[in-house]
Amino acid sequence: MCSAPRLRSPLRVIKRNSRRTLILALLACATLVWSAINSFDVPVEEMAWLAFYSFLGVFSIIVAAALFVALLQSFRWLLRGGWREQVDEEDQGRGSS
Repeated sequence: MCSAPRLRSPLRVIKRNSRRTLILALLACATLVWSAINSFDVPVEEMAWLAFYSFLGVFSIIVAAALFVALLQSFRWLLRGGWREQVDEEDQGRGSS
C-alpha cells in the first residue's frame, strides 16, 4: 500500500523558523559581546553588569506590558457588564429548570 505524504503544518514551520531566528539573534548578541571584549579591551566584569542591567530592563518592560494588557482587559470586561452578565446567566439557568 502506498500512503500519501504527510504535509507539514504551517504552524510547525512557523515555530521552526521562529526558533531558528531566536538562536541566530542570541548568537549575534554573543558575537557582539565577544568582539567588544577582544577588540576594545572592555573588561569582562563590565560587560557582565551591562548584560545584567539589559536583561533587567527588558524583563521590566515585559512585566509592565503584561500589567498594562491585563488592565485593559479588565476595563473591557467591566465595560461589557462584568459581574452583571455572570449573575444574569446564573439566574436564567435557575429559572429554566
